Amino acid sequence: MLGLLTFQVTYYVVFFKPKEDTPYPALQRLVTNVDAFLWSRFDISTLTEDLSDWTDSDAVSGFEPVSPLPEVDISPKDFCPLLPPELQGELFVQFDPEFPPAYDVIAKANKHLSFGGRYKPPQCSPRYKLAIIVPYRDREKQLFWFLSHIHPILQRQMLEYAIYVVNQAPGALFNRGKLMNVGFAEASKRDRYDCYVFHDVDLLAENDMCLYHCPEFAEEARSNPKHLSVSVDKFKYEALHYELGLCSPVPYQASEMQVFGGVAIFTEDQFISVNGFSNSYWGWGAEDDDLFLRTWRKGYKIDRSHMNECSFHMLPHDQETKNPKSPMRYVLLKQSLLRQNTDGLNSLKYRLLNKTEGLLYTNITVDIAKPSDKVFELMDLMKEEFGTESQFSCFEALVWMYNRLPTLEATKSKDKASGL
Repeated sequence: MLGLLTFQVTYYVVFFKPKEDTPYPALQRLVTNVDAFLWSRFDISTLTEDLSDWTDSDAVSGFEPVSPLPEVDISPKDFCPLLPPELQGELFVQFDPEFPPAYDVIAKANKHLSFGGRYKPPQCSPRYKLAIIVPYRDREKQLFWFLSHIHPILQRQMLEYAIYVVNQAPGALFNRGKLMNVGFAEASKRDRYDCYVFHDVDLLAENDMCLYHCPEFAEEARSNPKHLSVSVDKFKYEALHYELGLCSPVPYQASEMQVFGGVAIFTEDQFISVNGFSNSYWGWGAEDDDLFLRTWRKGYKIDRSHMNECSFHMLPHDQETKNPKSPMRYVLLKQSLLRQNTDGLNSLKYRLLNKTEGLLYTNITVDIAKPSDKVFELMDLMKEEFGTESQFSCFEALVWMYNRLPTLEATKSKDKASGL
């Protein structure tokens, strides 16, 4: 059966190659059927999370919804100005990545901070209260550049804020989406915020007129999540998108995927309504695309209206060998919307190892478990097939995984026989 279906896929690709704008319907049905068959034979939960190292005595945390605080009536005259007078506009952000300022130097330059990386303007009532959530592992130089850069910007913008750096403990592939969920959960336990800024550590704003303000109500009387980092120097300041084509997730009809990574801002209600990030993306890639689909599914329209003011410099860094490209990213993405209600904040599990409120930020070190060993097996096989740097398509990944089903099923049967 495997050989027959592989022949069918090859036949359709060679003789009925779809046009870019109108995929051939029969090929679309074939891809959908292969995808459905794959997941009917393979349990995704055994692949994306392995909790075998945790014991019954371990304190496991998750997201716990909190009750809203009563609104405080503040006269508008007490609010800080919408456009604070100390903003400088365009900033010089060409830093030497190898020589960041020391922690003490950054602390001395930000004398009004409170422990936990907290700040509140003393001269007026801030219009917004933010939690800045930064997923992190082994990038100390970038972290110090980030802290030295963002603290003055947020203070000049007269915002109340706290910075949470979510540090993934060693021993597993990096999981950016899950760390974002942990940051949201821990920040929500500590305080209530108007919105949450999910911020990569290697992005520095090039203009402090790029306001880290919370989403505003749109014409349809509903606010939308904001994407601040649409323009990044590394990508020539162009909005990034790519074609999913035949692998566009059901029921998402468009073939174009708009990149939603870097710096994104959600209100609490927005983030809870989309069920946060997926917890399933181990290694590099696609967790931000998954988030884009979740926001689309809930009827939001990503606000990218600040491109003229918001551009970012990306700090250079070596490609991380500990965070390779995920062989599962496209296959998971195709099933994204089917998992949205069961994979995210409501399924979050982690062990809090350390929580320390330093002057510049709150450090949250967590054990977020690990993917199954099958993920590493797949990565090794895919490295042999595609190499380490090649950009394989969703269709290629889907057919490639289908052809590996005998290997996966053999491993699954072996695990079942051994009681795993």
